[in-house]
Order: sequence, then structure tokens, then C-alpha cells
Amino acid sequence: MIQKLLGRGLLFYISMLLVTFFLDPDVRFDSIWAAIMVTVLLSTANVFIQPMLKAASLPMSTLTLGLFPAAANVIIIFLISDWVAGFHVGGIFWAFLFSALVSGVFSGLLWLMTTYTDFDAKT
Repeated sequence: MIQKLLGRGLLFYISMLLVTFFLDPDVRFDSIWAAIMVTVLLSTANVFIQPMLKAASLPMSTLTLGLFPAAANVIIIFLISDWVAGFHVGGIFWAFLFSALVSGVFSGLLWLMTTYTDFDAKT
């Protein structure tokens, strides 16, 4: 279980670094430690805070036709950029783009790992 959790964390870290490489002037890390800290905080937020936010914001999500979870992700990214000293986000658009691209790259890498290796993504 720990190996799978570390594998998912490593995939998330790699996807974050790939995305920030392309969004360099607007989303950037000052150090490798800032990137590791953001990975840990975003992973923790996705595991613990995101399900509670989804349940609490179901009526708002229905009214906004599903756009409220994206706004919640942007808020979480801005909070983490305030908490971690070496992580900088250029604005709302860049936070949204960062969130969407990291999610897409992470999903793609996870699909590749589960399709072509014995990595189990269910845990």
C-alpha cells in the first residue's frame, strides 16, 4: 500500500514538474523543496479536503453546471501558493490552467502505468 501511495505521489510530482516547465514564467517553483512541499500539500488536499468540498458544494455545483469544483481547485492552489514560500502562481487563469493540466497529465501518466505495467491505481 505504501509503495502504491509513493508511486502515485511520484507520478503527481512528475506531472507537476512537466506542467510548470511549460508554464514557467507564470507558475514556477524556486526550489526542489518547494515542489516537494506543494506535491505533499496538493496530494493531502485531494485526499482529505476535496471529498468534503465536493459533498458540501453539490448544490452550488449543480447551479454552476459543474464549474464550482474547478473554482475550488483554484482556491486550493492559491492557498498553497500563499503557504509555500517558493511556489508562485501568476493569477486566476494560470491557477486554473495549472490545475487542469496537472490533472490531465497525471491521469495520462496513471493510465500509462496501469496499462503497461502491473501498477494498480485503485489504491
